[in-house]
Parts: sequence; C-alpha cells; structure tokens
Amino acid sequence: MATNIPPHNLREILTACTALVNARLNPTGSAEVTDEQLCEMVPGPDFPTKASIMGTSGAKQLYTTGNGGIVLRAVTTIERISRGGGTSGQSRAAIVVKELPYQVNKAMLLEKIAELVNDKKLEGISDLRDESDRDGIRVVIELKKDAVPAIVLANLYKKTTLQTSFSGNFLALFESSEDRSDHSNTVNDGGSSLTPKRFTLREALDCFLDFRFKTVRRKASFQLDKVEARMHIVEGLLSALAQMDAVIDLIRTSRDQATVKAELMDPKGRFMGLSQLQADALLKLQLGQLTRLSQSKLKDELTDLKNQQKDLKRILTEEQAVYDVILEDFVELDEKFGVDRKTQILSEDGDVSEIDMIKNSQSGRY
Repeated sequence: MATNIPPHNLREILTACTALVNARLNPTGSAEVTDEQLCEMVPGPDFPTKASIMGTSGAKQLYTTGNGGIVLRAVTTIERISRGGGTSGQSRAAIVVKELPYQVNKAMLLEKIAELVNDKKLEGISDLRDESDRDGIRVVIELKKDAVPAIVLANLYKKTTLQTSFSGNFLALFESSEDRSDHSNTVNDGGSSLTPKRFTLREALDCFLDFRFKTVRRKASFQLDKVEARMHIVEGLLSALAQMDAVIDLIRTSRDQATVKAELMDPKGRFMGLSQLQADALLKLQLGQLTRLSQSKLKDELTDLKNQQKDLKRILTEEQAVYDVILEDFVELDEKFGVDRKTQILSEDGDVSEIDMIKNSQSGRY
C-alpha cells in the first residue's frame, strides 16, 4: 500500500493552516474549522499541468477518509480548421487539446489515439497532429466532415487518457497523538513509535502545525544562546572600555598573552575578573581596533540584544508568541511564492454515458 499524495496550491494550504491556527488561539470553539469549511479552503489538488477536475466529491472523500479518486479531464476547444487555403477553402471542425491531465504522456496519448483510429475503435477522426511549442500544448484532432464533435470528444474521454482518475492515498508514518500534542523542544529520537496510517487533510495540517510549533521554539532556543553569548562579550568589552588605558598598558608591558589573560580574568584584579570568553574576545582585537571601540555603539548593540533576548524568551514561554511567528511566516510565504490555482474545478462529475458515444440512428451521424 503506497502513498500517493497529489500536489496542492500553496496559497490554499496556507489559508487553511491560518484558519486552524486561529482556531487554536480561540479555545472557546467560536473559531472551530469544520471539515466542510476546510474543503472550501482547499477544494482539491492543484496540478502543474493544469487541466480540469470534474466535481468535488472525489477530493472531499480523499480529504475526509485519506483515500479517493479524483477525475481529471483535458482542456479542449472546438475550432474550425481551413482546408485548401484561401477564401474558397472548406473548413472542418477540430478538437484542440490545450491542457493534459497530470502525468499523462503526450506522445503515448497520440499513439493511442492513432491506434484506436486505425483499429476503427474510434471513428470520426480524419487527421491528428501535434502543434505544441514553447507557449504550450496544442494537439489538433481534425474531424471528418460528417462527425459530431461532442460525440467524438465523449469517445476520446472514454477510451483515452484525455480523461483519467488520480487515485489518491494519504499514507504516512505518524507519531502517536500523545507525542504530537507535546509541544516540547525535543526531536523524535526513536523513543516514540511511528506507525503507518492513513490520514485526513485535517490531520496532515495539524501535524504540520505541531511540527512548525516545535521548529520555531527550537530555532528560538538556538538564537537565544547566540544572543546571550554575544551579550556576554559586549558586556566584557564595555567593562574593558571603561579602563581602556590600563588594558592597553597591560598588553604592552606583559610578556605574552597568557599573562594578559590571567590578569584580565583575576577576580581580585583591577579588571573585575572578566570571563574566559570575554578575555579571549578582547585579546582577538588588534590594538587599533581596541582604540576605535565606541562605547555608544556597544551600548546600542547591547540594548538591541536585550530586546532580542526578551522576544526569544517570550517565544519559549508563550504559545501565542509562537503562533504569531508562524502566522507571519505564512504571510511571507504567500507573498513570495503564492500563485492562483492552475487546475480548474468543474461542477460536472466526469461520467460519460453510453448514449453520449453512439450514432444518431436517423442521420447516421455521430
């Protein structure tokens, strides 16, 4: 049993995720997102080859049960093709295919149509050619003089991959619900069990939001360590700057850096006992850099670092702050990568009945 998850529209997924986050921030239930509302936000997959999805029932079944078929149909138009050239030339109807269903091979499709025509299993077609170029797909299926385009097209949908069904299967390795509900900063180290299971759209988005929650907090923890380390260094530089002449004199008169470092770190010395990190950072500076240190710039940097520290600690202690970051990320992603839906969803169910494909008994035409 293999997973088969179709591509989706980023903007629609972000809309659904935003709604679920708002529901989490309103535990009273006033903002609860129903399955119906979720399916309205994400009405179906969005395929890069465009084409059309026939109806919404297949997508709803896939999203609510984890398994379902989605009917895809090529986008076609009926055009009049001139034959013989000039104003006196006759014209015939032609079916022009402009978009193909997802994963349909154009060359194999043309070969299949030609085979059906040669075997007389598909009638009413006089010519078949590929006029595709860099601007897009254009497959011209020219019809015979007495052919009815709607009937020929119905036969094409029934007998070729101009209409296909994408069999979706939402299957993945999932943690237990207890593990997923734990918003800790730890990464799964194998202690929690992972089991294959089908999942719904809601479960997939909830799992993603839980993952983002943990990721934001882990990132905040990592950044907090860096900010506090830099704060420690800046505080040491400010302490040394207050006695800059003495520091420079110590560096000039000492035999080696080890002596300078020991003096700087002496808790009973004149430099108030800098830490090893602060002493190392100070000694890495060249003499010219030491003399150019600006107390105002260091104080501004320290103030900025303290503000960052406050924000990061809030993320690590308040769920609201984490979700604020997630929502900001969603807005940024939408602005950078969000595009309109490519695959259109039609109200038809895609069923082609036998009566759509038979000849008219009185006229003998298709």
